[in-house]
Amino acid sequence: MKSIFFLAEKLREDVIEGCRVIVLGREKAKELSSPFAMLQEGTIIIRRDPMRFFFWDQIQEVRSSSKASLHHALDRYGIINNGQLDQEAFKHRLDTIVDGEIPIFIYHEVGEMLQQTLDSETLKKIISTFPDSAIEYVSRAVKDVLADTHPEGMVSFIIREQRDASLGFYVGFLAGLRKVLSPEIINAFGHYLKSGDWNSIEQARVACRDKNLRLAEKICDIACLIGIEEGDQVRLRFYNEVLKPLGISVPELED
Repeated sequence: MKSIFFLAEKLREDVIEGCRVIVLGREKAKELSSPFAMLQEGTIIIRRDPMRFFFWDQIQEVRSSSKASLHHALDRYGIINNGQLDQEAFKHRLDTIVDGEIPIFIYHEVGEMLQQTLDSETLKKIISTFPDSAIEYVSRAVKDVLADTHPEGMVSFIIREQRDASLGFYVGFLAGLRKVLSPEIINAFGHYLKSGDWNSIEQARVACRDKNLRLAEKICDIACLIGIEEGDQVRLRFYNEVLKPLGISVPELED
């Protein structure tokens, strides 16, 4: 809910799924906050510079990580050698990876634009009432998963185009609450590695989406009580009906 400032060169502009998309290149000035994909008033903005840093940081961890998903993705880009990250090859192919994966992040934002179950106004109400809380973080994560699993979202795009490397990156980048909310896709990826069966990923997408839709509806129902019930009562509802079933502990709200 804060303004973000940056000044960058424009590389190109497209229209995807009826949505204006602007891809930005070298940044001349920016603040510390650097989200690399945003949806602003119906326009998708992709910041290539911060995306390069994101991939660099994430891929560097492969050296000490046993994540089969990331190894799978990087192997498709030819930078895994004898089971290890080839650092020199990675340096030379970083831009190839970033440019190759920009489309999946565009489709996350397409899914964000199209999914309406947990709308932006409801999320803003939650954030303003319970800032920096488990309630905010879970609500944000559910909204992200719904965007990814939307029929026109990131995971659907990956499946439709059978983007092998992108699938590995998607699963490898799942972390924190998004990982908690997406076990169906993580488990299906293990099956995919053995069988190459894209149908198993599609089934997992649908199951994951259905589960998170039900969770989003519950979040929206409770958010409607903000300003009607006492804040502590609403917070307790969130804990008992949303957080606790997910295994998220909030000591001050436990009996």
